[in-house]
Amino acid sequence: MIATVCVIDSSVVYSQPPNPSTKIGQLIFDQWTGDDGLTSNNLTSARQTSDDYIWVTSFNGLLRFDGVKFELFNQNNLPFLNSNAFYSINEDSD
Repeated sequence: MIATVCVIDSSVVYSQPPNPSTKIGQLIFDQWTGDDGLTSNNLTSARQTSDDYIWVTSFNGLLRFDGVKFELFNQNNLPFLNSNAFYSINEDSD
């Protein structure tokens, strides 16, 4: 069994929950930094949504990760935002 695990600043997002009998050596771990598009080391939350994007909140904006690259949403590209600080993210039924 292969389980994809994304660890982001102490938050863990599983695309599939790992089987408890899976050995740690069988898991795949990736680490992302500013070189990969993260805007900060101070991330406030992470959530994988039903469309398989991983959304990461920070004090520097909201990031959407598609498995390859991060896309930043902040006051520079969304001027209607009052702040770049995001503390958590939730998904609604739509």
